[in-house]
Amino acid sequence: MFLKIYNTLITVLYPLVIQSYVNKRKQNGKEDVSRFNERIGRPKMPRPEGKLFWLHGASVGESVSMLPLINKILETYPCEANHPWIKYPNNEVFRHPGNRKWFALVMDVPKNKLGLAGSDVIDVVNLKCDPILISSLRKEPGIFPAYHMNKANWISVALDGSVPDELIKMLLDMSYGATAPKRKKKAKKS
Repeated sequence: MFLKIYNTLITVLYPLVIQSYVNKRKQNGKEDVSRFNERIGRPKMPRPEGKLFWLHGASVGESVSMLPLINKILETYPCEANHPWIKYPNNEVFRHPGNRKWFALVMDVPKNKLGLAGSDVIDVVNLKCDPILISSLRKEPGIFPAYHMNKANWISVALDGSVPDELIKMLLDMSYGATAPKRKKKAKKS
């Protein structure tokens, strides 16, 4: 649905506003003319079968920085992904299919909400973490108190390259395990 809205807006706005701006960028060599239609939401190739995830990034680099994490989640864990807030279509929640508990929330957050300088956005993933580890992890670059979550049990991890991929994968595994459905204990026979 969001893709249809985006394509409609681009179709309406392109001739009115965007075309003159983009033509100047093309003349100045700032646009790849051969791939321009992709930039305005008209891909050359049809969409492959499978799940569709809507990602937002202010640049190709930001968008690409989220892909390894999304791929890791989808390849490793049986999960459901959804966009629970219409107001924030770029936020994506990953849940356990059984208990529907969240184990990861990918979103873009203004830097100043994480205590960083500037108001531009940064892509982060919120992950549940062992409370004993949280204070030491927060000392690491790119790991912050959780944005809009319980800071005693959750952390926000920047997806800008400041946190090593292996650490993100380990924290993702920890979050998945911490939110997994609890196994019921068998009743003791008397």
